[in-house]
This record gives sequence, structure tokens and C-alpha cells, in this order.
Amino acid sequence: MVAGVVALGAQAKLDVNAEADTALTDYDPPTNTEMEARTLAAANYGTAANQTTILNRLGAWTGTGVNTLLGAFKALLSKAAALPSDITGTGDPATDSVEALAEAIAAIPTNPYTGTPPSTSDIVRIPLKPNRYD
Repeated sequence: MVAGVVALGAQAKLDVNAEADTALTDYDPPTNTEMEARTLAAANYGTAANQTTILNRLGAWTGTGVNTLLGAFKALLSKAAALPSDITGTGDPATDSVEALAEAIAAIPTNPYTGTPPSTSDIVRIPLKPNRYD
């Protein structure tokens, strides 16, 4: 029980229930027809004009094989994918895809020096001039 709230008596419970029942009875929800009347008149988004607009914004794709949006995303992400012929340029998924680039980055050694350290005799000592303050 919430602090400061006392239990309702029997009559109070009956009064609360009666008020809730009245509120639910008085509520007049909209019918399906009323709900549809409230939606935008242009709610039919699948029109031919809208589809043409979408296709025009996507650009020229032949829409077969790899020349689809899926083909383009595969070429961007997978090094095994073929490059869509609708994409011009010299890109190659085998070397330019996210997968190929991630592998190339992972292959970079964290310690670029992998040879044998030089011996002290290999290090040439450079004589330092004494500082002169003339």
C-alpha cells in the first residue's frame, strides 16, 4: 500500500467502481470509418507515381543479378561479391570491400619492427659538441 493512503471502505469501493463503470460506458471510441476519415487522403503510399519517384532517386539499375541494391551492398561489404556493372570505376570488392579492408588493417603488425635488434657496435655514436656561450 502506498504510504499515506488508507484502505477504502466497502461503500467507497462501490462508489469508485460505479464511477469507473460510468466512465467506460460514456466513452465513445471512434468507429473504423471515423478513424479512416482522420487519416491523410494520400495514405495510399504505394502509388505508381510514388514508386517511379523512388526508382528515379535510386538511379539507373538494371535490376537483375548483382545490379540491385542488394548487389551493391554485397560488393561494399563482402570481398567475395561481384562488382555490379552498373557501378562505374575501378573498385574491386576483393580489395576494397569492408571485409577486405578490415583484414588488411588486422594484418598490420602492432610492432612494425620484427627484425633482430642492432648490436651496440652497429650503432654509430655521434659526438656532441660542447655548448659554447660566446
